[in-house]
Amino acid sequence: RNILQALQKDESFTEVFQNPVTEEIATKYFEEIKTPMDFRTIEKRLDKYPDYYKIPELFAIDIITIAENCKKYNGSESPYCKTANDLKRKFKHLLALEFPNIKDIPNSPLPSPPQA
Repeated sequence: RNILQALQKDESFTEVFQNPVTEEIATKYFEEIKTPMDFRTIEKRLDKYPDYYKIPELFAIDIITIAENCKKYNGSESPYCKTANDLKRKFKHLLALEFPNIKDIPNSPLPSPPQA
């Protein structure tokens, strides 16, 4: 939770990543993004299940998913892409401070499950 709170102190991150994306904000978002993620969803998971992120790598996957979803939907030329890259960079720094023994921080989210 400390890392999430530190990320939320940065207005450029909360402005973009605090709340779930809606179709009103981003047309056809859910056609392109199959595993949406945002800070509020992470907060809800922590509130409901305090041990949801039993290992830091699971938390890392959700933060990386936020950034990668943003980059995929908005494209590499978008200013949102820079914000997503900044999020990943700051997150990796904070994670390394909090958990110095973690060696393999994922660079991309887990693949989405196949659609039935």
